[in-house]
Amino acid sequence: MFYYHNPFVIFFILNEYIQNNYYYIEECIRYNTIFVTIAIIRFYSECEMIFNKTKKTTNLIYKNVLESNPDIQEVIEFIGNNIFPKKINNDVEFVEGTRTIYSTTKNILLEGINDECIDMPTDFEFIDYTETHNESNETTIMYKKIIREYPFNESHFQCEPTDYKFLLTEIIVGDKIINVNFTDNNHNYFVVGNKFTTNFIKYYLNKYYLTELKNISLNDLQDFELRVLDQDVKEETFTNKKILILNKENYEFEIKE
Repeated sequence: MFYYHNPFVIFFILNEYIQNNYYYIEECIRYNTIFVTIAIIRFYSECEMIFNKTKKTTNLIYKNVLESNPDIQEVIEFIGNNIFPKKINNDVEFVEGTRTIYSTTKNILLEGINDECIDMPTDFEFIDYTETHNESNETTIMYKKIIREYPFNESHFQCEPTDYKFLLTEIIVGDKIINVNFTDNNHNYFVVGNKFTTNFIKYYLNKYYLTELKNISLNDLQDFELRVLDQDVKEETFTNKKILILNKENYEFEIKE
């Protein structure tokens, strides 16, 4: 009796049993695994069929109820628009310094909705407006317009792309060179009327090239140089004393007063 209560004896007997019946145990496990897998697949398929039938029936009932009861439809629309409003994608950012201090939409600004504009700042450097264009099913271009005029009107938000792009753009701060691109898969600042001022350059670098600004202070950024290789393979350099202006077919600069 002692031997049958000894854990070592029990382990030995169990091991011998497994060794002698390994093939049958393996076949049993494999059979049960296949059985369970088939059962799960069948259960999922039946649930999917029931869900699709229920969905069609529910949609049909929902449509018939709304068509025969316009009052119910009005209540549902009111709840959807007021209690659970759709998410609004803001396309306007108010910029002060290197950060966005307020965001809203172009339509709200132009329509002058008082309740929506009550928090709009009156002291800002410029706004960054985004206009999205779906060029194809796989390509989306986000044009970025820098606007400083106020009050706003529709013409300020016109995003007309330039006929050119720079071949190379470098921003030099002290002895550090940062390779930048004012157009990529996420944004395109080559828009007619955009002005690349000192404030814009600081905002742009902090928005898209924050990693490259490590160990560079805002005071250092004040003395930057913008060096470009233009579409005619001509090199131009702009400092904080100049403002780069993008026109339709070419660019120009003006001396900062």
